[in-house]
Amino acid sequence: AIKLSPDSKFNHLEVKVPSVYLPPNGQSHLHVQEFATGGQKFSDLADAKAQHVVAQEMLHMWFEEALFKSGFLNADLHQGNFRVVLLEEGSKVKILLYDFGLSTILTKREQRAFILIGAGAELKSSSTITDGLMEAMDSTDKVLRKKLIESIENELKINPTYEAEDWIAWCLQKNYFISEKLGAFARGSLLLKQLPEVIGEVEMFDHVMKDIATKNLVRMIADRKYDFPITKGDLAKLATTKIKKSCVDLFRSFFRMDKKK
Repeated sequence: AIKLSPDSKFNHLEVKVPSVYLPPNGQSHLHVQEFATGGQKFSDLADAKAQHVVAQEMLHMWFEEALFKSGFLNADLHQGNFRVVLLEEGSKVKILLYDFGLSTILTKREQRAFILIGAGAELKSSSTITDGLMEAMDSTDKVLRKKLIESIENELKINPTYEAEDWIAWCLQKNYFISEKLGAFARGSLLLKQLPEVIGEVEMFDHVMKDIATKNLVRMIADRKYDFPITKGDLAKLATTKIKKSCVDLFRSFFRMDKKK
């Protein structure tokens, strides 16, 4: 249950997972699930504010749990696998989730790998993307690292807008072994990105991800017991990469302007 912004039309959001009843003593591979019915498909919602709330909170809930909390993720949350119920008399939105057949749990190593790959994609940094992929492969091979950096630098020239999911797909296409669970994460995140795209809010994903990252960074600083997926060394390296990139972009911009003159 989540309390929403007081200036929103809907003040409360509830997420429900149907109960599952397992057979006694493991006598069967079958199980009985609570009957799930009612609600509307996300794209069929007539209320734009409700769509905004659902898309934003689904992204927030899924990514925070997968990357910064337990690591649990449902890799198949397309629109056919959840329903939305609007209770306007109580200013409440209810989301019913089901079909957890494609679910997994990321380890801290896999969480760190994806965060580094995502940061590298944002910074267009071949070394940071490589750090993430090396972590995903659980490898410290220096020869492989050098080869990856060179390959990624070449790929960045062709596809500079690649995001984390694209780099995981690229890695699989190149036959580098990475965790199948990261592949599931990439699939799940691509499906969820479609929600804000359906309602024309393409920038929502970036805003939600930055909000999640900022909140958890603050938590890491304030709570020493919090097991943040990436290390302080990672943060220092990312900050240095960001500063270097900003300086390089500034100088390039200057010389481009000079050339025009």
